[in-house]
This record gives sequence, structure tokens and C-alpha cells, in this order.
Amino acid sequence: MANRIGTYEIKEVLGKGGMGTVYRALDLTLGREVALKVINPDLSQNPILMKRFRNEALAMARLSHPNIVVIYNFSSEPNLHYIVMEYVQGKSLSQIIKGEGALSWNRASALFSQILTAIDYAHGQAIIHRDIKPSNFIVQSNGTVKVTDFGIAKVFGGEELTRAGTTLGTSRYMSPEQILVQPIGVFSDIYSLGITLYEMVTGRVPFSGNSDFEIQRGHLELLPPPPRQFNPNLPKELEAAILKSVEKQPQRRFSSVRHFLEALSLAEGAEPRQSEEKPLTIRGERLFHLPNWKNAFFLDRWIARYQNLSSKGKLIIALTGILLFVIFLIIVFSIS
Repeated sequence: MANRIGTYEIKEVLGKGGMGTVYRALDLTLGREVALKVINPDLSQNPILMKRFRNEALAMARLSHPNIVVIYNFSSEPNLHYIVMEYVQGKSLSQIIKGEGALSWNRASALFSQILTAIDYAHGQAIIHRDIKPSNFIVQSNGTVKVTDFGIAKVFGGEELTRAGTTLGTSRYMSPEQILVQPIGVFSDIYSLGITLYEMVTGRVPFSGNSDFEIQRGHLELLPPPPRQFNPNLPKELEAAILKSVEKQPQRRFSSVRHFLEALSLAEGAEPRQSEEKPLTIRGERLFHLPNWKNAFFLDRWIARYQNLSSKGKLIIALTGILLFVIFLIIVFSIS
């Protein structure tokens, strides 16, 4: 890459992705720092990818919100296409979670409410983000969050860029309807927001694996472990809001991002719970986090815990069940 692109002097590489590279650059005309998102030259001949890249510029140009990165310009030249954006100094939310683990509810709330406000605004402008994940949220030193990367945004009523048999998004945060390549709407963004908040307050995503297939199977078939299983001090109201946002059926989620925000506002008024629950372990392996007795009758919670056990944990449970069944048979036959 040359030291200059048009009237922009390249300073450093900020990041690379499947579609292109983002640079920090100096606008020589206005004397301000900017971010240049340049598409990979070998992809510039792909009309679908180019339409997606242009879609990002058009989508972002329509948005004017304090929590959304500002787009300044879009330039298309022979074999060179780039977007000029606001340069935001800070760390991505994914970097913060990776470095600090689970965030306190107060801090998570302060950051996540800004994200919800921005996405709610985008939906009001008839734009779905479709790639919501922690790495697309930049947290500045003053605590302001900026939403970026509308590269696969879907404009309501616009042309769908997904071809049959292909998916757009990142597996850990994709909604079931994205995975199944079904029509998507605001519910899909709400699902991805719920997965993001889950990771913020627990330090982990609900579904993980060694392959995209395993992760996507989790989104489609498995129940997410209750967040309080990993962070017992979370308010129950917050856990309920997160679990509602990641329901498998879109219609069972919040009807809008604004309703999601209202539910979290109620959770903010709830006192953090100091749990006295003890984890059940066998030879050092944690099997279950024993629930409050009132929650012991929720079958879905036990199913979720079982589904997320390791193979060793499941084997121990199976052997225990067999042993109890044998004991039961012995008692029955001894009585008869």
C-alpha cells in the first residue's frame, strides 16, 4: 500500500478483515485524522461484494447519531474503493472483555445502553446492522461507545445481498434465522445484542465450540445456560431480559430494541444478589450450580445445565442414573 490514497496520507493499519483493511490516515485537505476502509483489490471485481461495500457507505451516510461512527466520503476508482470515516480512538468491547473478563453490571449497563440507543436509532432509519458483536463497538476513554462496521447492513426494502446457501455475520453472535438464511428483521439484531450482553456480564458466550457447525448448532438447538450460573450476583431481572432477547423464535424476543432498553432500565433498579449457592463438583469438575429452591422446578434450567456439561460430566450423570436404577430394581425385587 502506498503512503497516500488520494488526498489521504496513510499512518498505520488499524485492522484487517475479510473485505478489506482499515487505516488511520491524515486528510491533507482538512488536516484531520480519519479512518479509511479500503476493499481488498482482488475482491473489487466481485459485483456482490462491491454492492455490499457500497451498501455500507450508503447505510452509514444515512445515520447521524452520537454513538455511531460518522462517514465522511465514499470514493470509487479503478481497482480502488474506500470509505472515509471518523477516526475513533479507544478499545473495542471485545478487547475489554478479553482483558478484564465479565464486566460489573453497572459498567455493562452504562456501555450497553448506548449501544441499544444507537441500534434503535438505526432501526428507526430502516437499517438493520446484521453483524452485531463486541468487536464492532469502540469504547472511548471518556466512556462513549461508537457503533461501527455496517458492512453487511440491510436496508429495509433494499436489495438482499445474501445469496441462497450463504450466511452473513459472525457465528458466535448470529441469530438462528441468519444461520438458516431466512428473512431477517429487527429481531435478528435483538438476538445478537442479547448474546453480546450475555458475554459482557459473564465473560463468555452461551454457545462455543471448535467449529462454526458446533456453535451454530447451539444457536439452533441448545438452551443458553442462565447467566447467573456464571455470575450469581446478577439481578434476576437482568437474566430474564437476556434470556428473552435470545429466544429461538423471533416473535418471543423483545418486539423492539426500545423494549429491550426498557427491560434493562427495570433491571438497573434491582439490587445485585449476593448468592450463597455452592457449586456441585466431583473430583474438581463443576457439574451444577445449585439453584435457589424456587428455581429448582424450572426444567429448562436443568436441561440447559446438562447440555453445557463436558463429556466427562455427562458420563458421570449417566453412570449415576444407571446406578440409581439398579438400586431401585434391587429394592423392588427384594420386596417382591
